Amino acid sequence: MFTVPCSETWSMGTTASAAPPTAPESFHGNGMMDSRQSISSTSFQAVSLHNSKAKSIITNKVAPVVITYNCRQEFQIHDDLPRTHYKMGRISDSMPEHLLVQGSYFMVLDVFSKADVLNTTCSCGAPNFRQSTGSYPVFGMGQPSLALVLKQARATEVIVFCLREEPLLFLRLGDDFIPYSPRRLENLHEQVHGLSGAPPVETLELSMRREIHDFARLNQNVFYVYNDIEHFKDEPHTISISSEEDIHVTEEVYKRPLFTMPAYSYHRLPLPLEGAPAEEQFDAFVRILRETSCLSLNRDVSRPLPALLFSCHVGVGRTNVGMILGTLVMQHMMGAPPPPPQSPPPASPTETQVTEAVESEQKAQFQVLQMLIDKLPKGQRVMQEVDQAIELCSEMHNIKQAIYENKKELETIGEEDQSQGSCSKAYFLQRALQGLEQYIYLILFNAYLHDQYPLAFARNFSQWMCANAWVYRLLACMNQSELTAPADLVTKGARVLVSDAHNAPDVLSTLKEVKVANFRRVPKMPIYGMAQPTSEAIEVVLAYLKDERRKHKCVLWVNLRAELVLEAEGQMFSIREASCPDQPVSLYSARTQDIQNLETALKQELARAPACLEVRLNKDKQAKVFQHFQTLQDIFSQKSICQPGLNYHRIPLADRAGPRETDFDQLLEAMKHVQAEDSQAAFVFNCASGKASTTTAMTIAALSWWHFTGFPEFGEEEIVSVPDAKYTKGEFEVVMKLVRLLPDGHQMKREVDAALDSVSETMTPMHYHLREIIISTCRQTCILRPVDLRPVDLRPVFCPVDLRPVDLRPVDLCPVDLRPVSCRPVSCRPASCPVDLRPVDLHPVSYLCPVDLHPVFCPVDLRPVDLHPVDLCPVDLSCRPVKSSKTEQESRALLLRSLQYLERYIYLILFNTYLHLEKTSSWNRPFSVWMQEVAARAGIYDLLNQLEFSEFENLKDSSLARLRTRWQEQNRSSAPFRGELI
Repeated sequence: MFTVPCSETWSMGTTASAAPPTAPESFHGNGMMDSRQSISSTSFQAVSLHNSKAKSIITNKVAPVVITYNCRQEFQIHDDLPRTHYKMGRISDSMPEHLLVQGSYFMVLDVFSKADVLNTTCSCGAPNFRQSTGSYPVFGMGQPSLALVLKQARATEVIVFCLREEPLLFLRLGDDFIPYSPRRLENLHEQVHGLSGAPPVETLELSMRREIHDFARLNQNVFYVYNDIEHFKDEPHTISISSEEDIHVTEEVYKRPLFTMPAYSYHRLPLPLEGAPAEEQFDAFVRILRETSCLSLNRDVSRPLPALLFSCHVGVGRTNVGMILGTLVMQHMMGAPPPPPQSPPPASPTETQVTEAVESEQKAQFQVLQMLIDKLPKGQRVMQEVDQAIELCSEMHNIKQAIYENKKELETIGEEDQSQGSCSKAYFLQRALQGLEQYIYLILFNAYLHDQYPLAFARNFSQWMCANAWVYRLLACMNQSELTAPADLVTKGARVLVSDAHNAPDVLSTLKEVKVANFRRVPKMPIYGMAQPTSEAIEVVLAYLKDERRKHKCVLWVNLRAELVLEAEGQMFSIREASCPDQPVSLYSARTQDIQNLETALKQELARAPACLEVRLNKDKQAKVFQHFQTLQDIFSQKSICQPGLNYHRIPLADRAGPRETDFDQLLEAMKHVQAEDSQAAFVFNCASGKASTTTAMTIAALSWWHFTGFPEFGEEEIVSVPDAKYTKGEFEVVMKLVRLLPDGHQMKREVDAALDSVSETMTPMHYHLREIIISTCRQTCILRPVDLRPVDLRPVFCPVDLRPVDLRPVDLCPVDLRPVSCRPVSCRPASCPVDLRPVDLHPVSYLCPVDLHPVFCPVDLRPVDLHPVDLCPVDLSCRPVKSSKTEQESRALLLRSLQYLERYIYLILFNTYLHLEKTSSWNRPFSVWMQEVAARAGIYDLLNQLEFSEFENLKDSSLARLRTRWQEQNRSSAPFRGELI
């Protein structure tokens, strides 16, 4: 330690030490570095200090401290490098081992030469640089270097959009900075995408830069990078890095020109690598349009249009989407360009032209597109404008053409080939659906521009989509391939007949009495529910309803099943995949007539089959020969002849999710029609098990019937003394927010709760309640309420411990740490309290507990006292999970299910509100129209688009909180792809 005498009094903020610094450690063979020892000695020697100014240098235990003239300034040089998480790695045994960025990544030259298809790197400085066809100043390219960015910034007026979501760093190479990106060893050719739960990409880039700088300092200012990952010639290369200024993040490269070039502007707009952008990303693009005066309708027409420059990795996929969006904006600013001149057609079409016409006709067969343009205002024109924009930007990639190419590949793979990988049906199906979704969203964005561009974007894209929520229902129906699945799948063994008795146990023990499982009635209402009956059981149930006691002359029978069902020799069968016979093949998005046509075709195919068919009566496979098959339509057509007053409907409902708006319409319309004919009619509902869908339909029927005949007197609300009572009663924050929005909202909810309680009263053995299942499912996820440590009144004497404040004293072993900590799902003994409170000596608690068990200064006297009932406890552990989900995938599935249950409950409250408000007009306006015209204006779909359990965890950033994801998941099937994409 070197010191200079100083007459002034001074003091150090740290403890000085004259002990010599420790030597730096070397790398260990296992690729990990130990950070327990300091390298401050080496770091200190490398620091250049001006002796004329540094009057006192003290080597501190933490880091060197420099004291300057007259003790007025003090600097502490933190040169230690944290090495705890550093890891070593190599690409192959023949290459040197070096430190890995973020413990996993190699830094690879961002764009290699083969990716530059247009060969523009040398001439333009960026791969695949191009302008859209026509007069619009819309450009696209791959990732440029710093020099090209500065060159572009000197243009007359340019708006640059970086569309990359992956991290990127620019390393100094001569006078330029060259882009490098992190890659995983498993696939060095792919970018790092979809970092779920990661910080923002800008934050990640800063962290990587600091880490690379540290790595270079540990290796004599040298860092390893890879330029050739095809042949690995002379790899890895070394780059000299002496300071963080030798590494630029994306923000520095693109934003620094803003200070010197006023005609330049930059925006980072991360887009997904595949599929359509999220609504929030469209919102960000709209926000840029709104804030850029030269892109508005009121722009100065005397000034030239700004150039829109879009870039991603190699300038193909995301760049193409950005260029199309820019072209659509230009179309609305300048008007659509005139179509290119066409030569007159020949007198007679050639064979090529006939083939092209047939292919063009086949391309237009996507049902979802036809439904979209039929419902959108000026839908045909909107789609044509998008098609024209796609053509103008198709030099590198054509979105529409890619959809049809994937569809063609999908159809060429044989039915027997269900292998996994890049050549499988699942792969091409996913690519085709992602492209189709992308195309649909471009059409929707153009429709949004038609509506909102003249209004200066008074409403953002997310709000516009919620105002047109029917689009999300449409997007959930993109895959209609099951409608074209061949009927011979069963005879070929790809699918099997599975007995309904196998999947519908008779929990209510009604099979002996009425020949059908889980038969029940809502008390004091002519509403019945059951599992799938056979033709014999239907006869028994109809006789039961029309006997001398009940005397129902008219019966509405609604079948709620969304799968193919046949009766064979007195047994009901559904069609399942041979590989997963417990999973139904859902046809939820299909129309009733389409389902009945498929059942008829299947019946005819099975009737022609001479061989035995594989069936699953229990868990075992059996081979059977059947002589006769009947569809559900066949059965009820025969029954209606001999049973006058029988009205049969098929309205497919989802088992777990809430009904669609049109499902409510169909159920109400059927009930209105039958009730008008006979006020004493009975309403019968069945699904496969008589549980989920049946209970939902019975609740809808109970609410409707009360509106037909009058509401009963509801008693006083019972005081529920169970854990999480308010959640058991459905009082979630999002539900209560809805209640506050609705007219007389508390009464609307109270009536729905009464209907749910009535329907569930006769099905207690099933342990299924549409409201209570929300919290019971939510408990199984990893979403937990944190420990409630709010101040409570601890004066009541009935408490197992003496909670009177005492003097703070150190406790050697304290079983409870009362500091606020986060809960984790564990089991406690006993269940009612997190601590074993038996009067024993204080020792560390030997079992897990949701509080930290570290020794602390304990403010509570924990001396053993007599045990008494606990009135008040400062820790609320009532909302811990029943069981913890084992994997992230299981946790996500449970969260989705609980949100679907919550959405179903909300829809029942909305439907009851509709019944009240539209009663004066006899419900002439359908519920689906009311939701669009009334509820959407009130923000109901905005509420549903942010659906979450805010009491437990903030899920606003989760995709499951969005309508788009939940409704698509509702129709997603795990079954192999069959049929065709139509």
